[in-house]
Amino acid sequence: MLESKLWKKLKTVTGNKWRPHRIENSIDSGTPDVVFSIQCKHNRIVGMIELKCQDSNSTGGIKANHYTQIQRNFAILHESTFLFLYSDDVCYLFDWTNSNDILKGQSIDWHKNNSLFFCSINKLNGDFFIQTIIDRLTS
Repeated sequence: MLESKLWKKLKTVTGNKWRPHRIENSIDSGTPDVVFSIQCKHNRIVGMIELKCQDSNSTGGIKANHYTQIQRNFAILHESTFLFLYSDDVCYLFDWTNSNDILKGQSIDWHKNNSLFFCSINKLNGDFFIQTIIDRLTS
């Protein structure tokens, strides 16, 4: 799957409840693909999401060669940054706490155990996706 298709799927299931905008930043190559703004009670939550699509390898691990150290550093420095990964029909949502370790070829079980959630792309629930982000950023 291409990142553009992953973005289209994510936007379809979530709608505008979180006011997402796809961005392309040619000045800073570490900037994530999506910026969002969620109205939550009396506060507004703002964050960013990096989109990645990668197939698992023959050893049963996932390694994305295009998740650069600059992108990892951005996530570590900006705690409201997430990684939304699609691999072999499964979506994973990670927060910044695993940014340095993500996508170095770890097993699929590692990804499941260290993600905020994972599910089949066909069972992706937009409300759950948004609530997971809210819960992580307000805890």
